[in-house]
Amino acid sequence: MFRSSRRQFLQTLVGAPSALLVGPTLSRQWTHWFVPQTASQVRSVCSEATQPLLNLAATVKALTATFYFSAITTPNGFFAALPAQFQRYLRATLDADWFHYRYLTEQKSASPTATTFYFPAQRFAAGHFADFLKTLDALETLSIALLLAATRRLGELNEPVLTEILGQISAIDAEHRVIGRELAQDAPPAPNNLCFQPARFFCADEANALLAPFLQSGANTSTYTLPTSTAVNNAVGNSNVDQTVPPATTASCAESVTTILASAAVAEAIGITFYYGGIQAGFFAQLSQPQQWYLQAALDEERQHLNFLLQNGASTPPTQFFFPPAAFTDRATFLTLLEQLENLFISAYLTAMQRFTQLGEPLLAEIAGQILGVEAEHRVLGRVISGQSLPNNLALARANFTCLSDAVAALQPFIAGDAQSTQPQTRPTEAEINRAVNRFGCVPVAIASIPPNLYLPLITR
Repeated sequence: MFRSSRRQFLQTLVGAPSALLVGPTLSRQWTHWFVPQTASQVRSVCSEATQPLLNLAATVKALTATFYFSAITTPNGFFAALPAQFQRYLRATLDADWFHYRYLTEQKSASPTATTFYFPAQRFAAGHFADFLKTLDALETLSIALLLAATRRLGELNEPVLTEILGQISAIDAEHRVIGRELAQDAPPAPNNLCFQPARFFCADEANALLAPFLQSGANTSTYTLPTSTAVNNAVGNSNVDQTVPPATTASCAESVTTILASAAVAEAIGITFYYGGIQAGFFAQLSQPQQWYLQAALDEERQHLNFLLQNGASTPPTQFFFPPAAFTDRATFLTLLEQLENLFISAYLTAMQRFTQLGEPLLAEIAGQILGVEAEHRVLGRVISGQSLPNNLALARANFTCLSDAVAALQPFIAGDAQSTQPQTRPTEAEINRAVNRFGCVPVAIASIPPNLYLPLITR
C-alpha cells in the first residue's frame, strides 16, 4: 500500500491537475511576481539585446581565462610552489573558462569588448596566493551574477535555449568559486557557504562597473593579454576537463509552473534526507572536519531551497524516500550516490530554466539558476571528498533531461523504491536538521526579485 501511494504521488508530478500539486493560489509573494505572464504584461528597464549580452559574457570569460593563464605561467610565481593537486584544479579551471570563451565567440558570434586586462602588479607573484584567491572569488562571483542577470534578460527576449546554456556555464563558475574557497583551506564557514548563488545585478550591464578596474591601467597594475589556444593548451597540460557535454537544445515540453515547483520540492526533500543520512552515518566521524562542514552546509542549503519552494507555492513532498542499503554505511557508496543525485538535480534545474522561459517566467529561470549553482558546488565538493584528481572536471554542467518528466522518472527509485533502492529513510524534522547542521550552515542570500511596477501582476490566477 505504501509503495503504491508513492507511485501515485509520482504520477501527480507529471500528469495531475495543478490543484493536486499546489493550492488554488500561490503564496502572496509568489502571486505578486510569478504568476504566468504574457508578452504584453512583461516589461523591463533592462535594455540589453541578445548579442550585447553574449558579448559581455565573452568579455568576462576572456578576463577569467587571462587571469588563470597568468597565474599558471608567471615566472617564479606562487603557482610553482602549490601542491600538485591544487595546480590541477587551476589548470582545469582555465580549460573550462577557455572552452566557454571559444563557445561564445565561435558558436554564438560573441565579441569581447577587451582582450587586454590589468591586474595588480604582484597578483601572481610568489607569496601572493591568498591575494590571488580573493580576486578569484570576486571574479567568479561577478561572472555568476552576470550570467544570472543575463538569463533573466534572455527570458524576457524569449531565448529559452540560451537561457539554459548560460545556466550550464554559470554552474561551472559556481564550481570554480567553491574550488577557490577550497584552495584557501580556511576555517568555517565551509567553501559552499551560500544558501543561493548571489544575483547581484538587476540588469546584466551593471557588471561593467565591476569590470572597469580590470579593463583600465593604473599606477600599480601590470598588463596581461588574452592567450592563444596553443598557449592555453600548453598551460592546461593533461588537466583537461570533459568538453563533450553538449549544450542544451530546443525542447518541447508541457509542464506547468506548478508541476515544476512540485518536482523541485521532491528533489530538495530527497537531498535533505540523503545528506542527513550521511551526517548520521558512522563514516561521517572519519571525515576530516572541513569535509564534515561540506555536508553540513549542503544539508542546510537543501533545507533552505525546500523552505523557499514551500513558502512560494510548492506542494509538500513525501517524508520518506528509498536508498541503496549501503548508502549510509559505506563511504564510497554514499559519495557515488552523491554525485548521481547532484547530477540529477543539476540537470532538472537546467531543464526548468528553459521551460520557465518558455512559460514567460524569466525571474523563475534566474532563481532556478541561483539554486542550480549550489547543487553544482555540492557535486564538485563530493568529488573532492572522494579524492578525484579533477573534481572540477566538466566544461559545461550536464543537461541530461529534455523535460521535467524525464527528471521525475529518474527520481522514481528514490520516491517509490526499486530492486536497488530498498532502504527507507525518513526525512528529518527541522529540529533534527538544526542539530545536524550545528553552526556550519549557509549564509542567507537574497532571492532574485523584480519590483512590482516592472512585472505587472494578474488580477486573478
